[in-house]
Amino acid sequence: MKIVYLFNSSIPSYNANSLQVANMCQELSVNGNDVTLITPSTGLKKSISEHYGFKKSFNLIRIKRFKTFPRGLNYYWYSISSILKSKKFKPEMFITRNYFTLFLLILFRKKIIFEIHTDLKFEGRINRFIYKNFKILNSKKIVNLIFITNALRQHFVKKYNLKLYRTSILYSASNIKNYQPQKTSNKNIKIGYFGLVNDSRGFSFICKLSRIDNLNNYYIYGGSNEFIRNMKKKVTNKNLFLNSYKSYKKMKNLMKEMDILILPYKKKVTAAGNFGDISKYTSPMKLFDYLASGKVIIVSSLEVLKEVLKPNKNCIFVDSLNVFIWKNEILKLKNNLNKMYIMSKNNYYLSKQFTYKQRVKKLLEFE
Repeated sequence: MKIVYLFNSSIPSYNANSLQVANMCQELSVNGNDVTLITPSTGLKKSISEHYGFKKSFNLIRIKRFKTFPRGLNYYWYSISSILKSKKFKPEMFITRNYFTLFLLILFRKKIIFEIHTDLKFEGRINRFIYKNFKILNSKKIVNLIFITNALRQHFVKKYNLKLYRTSILYSASNIKNYQPQKTSNKNIKIGYFGLVNDSRGFSFICKLSRIDNLNNYYIYGGSNEFIRNMKKKVTNKNLFLNSYKSYKKMKNLMKEMDILILPYKKKVTAAGNFGDISKYTSPMKLFDYLASGKVIIVSSLEVLKEVLKPNKNCIFVDSLNVFIWKNEILKLKNNLNKMYIMSKNNYYLSKQFTYKQRVKKLLEFE
C-alpha cells in the first residue's frame, strides 16, 4: 500500500513524537508498504540511521521553505503545502496527527488514519472551532481513529459523541530489542532517568533525592548541553551524574546499564515546551523503553499509567514526591534482590506487547 505520513515536526530530533513517527514509518515500510514521510526542513543535522539506530527504508521529504517549526499562519500553510507535495506519490492512505491537516484531507475525500495524542484544548482557536461545530472525527474517511490511552478515548467519546466502535487504543511502543533481565548486586544501585528535564518530570526532585541517598548513584540523561553545563555548577553531589540528550541509538544501551529506572512526575505534567497538562492522558514513550530494558521501574502514581502497569508486578507506584518515601522504596528493593529480578522479568515479558511491529499491525486493522 502507498502511504504518506504528514508530520508537522522535525525528524530526526530529540522529541518523543519524532521518534515515534520515525519508528512507525520504518515498521510500515518493513511490512512491505511504500511509505513517504513529509516534514518541514528542520531537525538535527544527522542521518536517521545515525540518530535512531535503524536503517531508513522509507522516503523522507522535507519541504524546504519551512526551515523553522511552522507556527501561526505557517501552521495552516504547512498543512496545505504538505498535502500538495504528497500528490505526486499517489497515496492510497494518509496518516497524520495534525488536526488541520485531517480537516483538509477529509475535504479532499482522502482515506486517513488519524492519531490523537492530546486534548483538543491545546489546539488553536480555528481548530477548536472546526471540531466543536462539525463532526469531523466521525467522518467515514477516517478508517482508524487512534488514541494513545483509554482515558483519552473516553474523554473524546463523551465530549465529541464519537462512535466507539470506530476507534482503537494504541499505546506507545519501543524498538529496544527485549533485554533479558540480569540479577544485580546490592552494593551500589544505578538509578536512571531519561527524557525531558523540566520540573514537572522531576528534575529538581531527582537532584534532592540523590543528595539524601548517597549510597546509590543517580544518572540523568536529557536536556541541552548548555542546560547541563549550568546545572553541573549548581548541583555538586558526587553521586549524581548529569548528561545532555544522547542519540536514541546510544540511549538504548545506556538504559540497560541501570538497575532501577524512575519516572517522578508531578500531579501536573507539562509537554515539551512547558505547556498544558498531559497527566490525565499521557502514554510516555520512555515508559515502554524502560519496560523493554527489563528494569525495575519506580513511578509516580498517575491513574492513566495503571492502564499498562500493575503495582508490585511491573513497578512501584509512589503517591507523592517525597524524597524520603522514594528513598525508602529504593532501600526496600535493594534489600529484596529477588523481587527486583522477578519484577524485571515481568517487564521483559510485558514489553513484548508494546513493539512497533505490534503497533503497526493494529494500526492497519481497519477493514
